[in-house]
Amino acid sequence: MSHRSDYQLNQICKYNKDGSQNTKETRHRNLVRFIKHMQDNRGYSSHWELSKIGKKEVHRYVHDLKEKGLADRTIENNLKDIRWLASKLNRERLIPSNRECGLKKRAFSNENKAVVLNASHLAMMDKRLQLINRLKFEFGLREKEALKFSYQEAIRKGDKIHLKGTWCKNGRPRSVPIVNDRQVQLLNEVRVFQEERGLNRYGKYSMIPNDKKFSSYRNEVQESSRLVGIKGHGLRHHWAHQRFEQLSGLVCPIAGGTPYEDLSIEEKEKWDVAAGGVNQELGHGEGRLDTTATYIGTR
Repeated sequence: MSHRSDYQLNQICKYNKDGSQNTKETRHRNLVRFIKHMQDNRGYSSHWELSKIGKKEVHRYVHDLKEKGLADRTIENNLKDIRWLASKLNRERLIPSNRECGLKKRAFSNENKAVVLNASHLAMMDKRLQLINRLKFEFGLREKEALKFSYQEAIRKGDKIHLKGTWCKNGRPRSVPIVNDRQVQLLNEVRVFQEERGLNRYGKYSMIPNDKKFSSYRNEVQESSRLVGIKGHGLRHHWAHQRFEQLSGLVCPIAGGTPYEDLSIEEKEKWDVAAGGVNQELGHGEGRLDTTATYIGTR
């Protein structure tokens, strides 16, 4: 990639710091790969102005990625970062949709991936790992959010926990309601646990041991959880099922509930409102009901 393009991209990233550190690093790598490909393989000049990015460039890039055999899902992730770049250049409207690029609509599995955290799971964990997995189970947290959870920072006035953007995927802060006594009991246990163990090297509380880094401890947690039968977002899936039923009064389709098309008009309205609420509380972002559908079932 030319020095000019590198400079342009770095300036854009410097003044637009959306998302977590990991998101920013991944985005930068994808954009460098895109620009380098266009200059090395598509004849774009080293003086190419990124401000001229548009439909032609995207179609050419997608064509080449398909020729390399990349999956549609992988290409979609690349396009997401290109759209981010275009939005900072006020050219987002010129970027074709996934459908226009010939990418297949994402297929959804009807597999119920929910995992219920039970006594046999907890018996094989130390106290720290128990609390981490209970945070995932009771509040639908991602692993990173549970690991970085700080009672001191998450609990304010009101009946919600508040998750900081630095804990969340794509840097999107959010709140999750406290709706039962189990959650209250868990939060009290987390508070006592963190206060007993003290502040970390950054002067904050978290569920990460003070002598370990986030990335290495996350790997330990994932392996330990897998060994006791807890895979991926299983606990988060269960939370989504329970929360959907709380909000709608309906069992979600993926857990055996009535399909959307068979509901009454009134039930469909409740379904729509509940799905939107679960989407927001899961932290999937505006308009990402397609992702939420993998948790509760398709609309």
